[in-house]
Amino acid sequence: MNYKVDASKLKEMIINYVNSSENSMQKWGNEPAWGEPIIGFSNGADPLYPFYRQDIGNFYLLPVEFLKHKHPDKKFEPNKLTVISWILPQTEKTKKRSSKGDTFSQ
Repeated sequence: MNYKVDASKLKEMIINYVNSSENSMQKWGNEPAWGEPIIGFSNGADPLYPFYRQDIGNFYLLPVEFLKHKHPDKKFEPNKLTVISWILPQTEKTKKRSSKGDTFSQ
């Protein structure tokens, strides 16, 4: 089964989620904790992934290995995989407020 997802629609979904009420610091008047997400896409066969393993260690799973582990009954080809990465950067207000803390709480 092949799935085709439009990258711009996926980015829009992530941005909409980050802009939703879920992105709230209830403790500080519900201001957003996260700024505009940074979103990237790469091919599952990107040579960067084997480099990560070499640099980080053999416990690092390549994208295709991760999928094979999670779905052992399916076949995957690295060059047909897309890896989606996104970062949630803290807002300046969040960084300032967090830097004033002197204790860790969950």
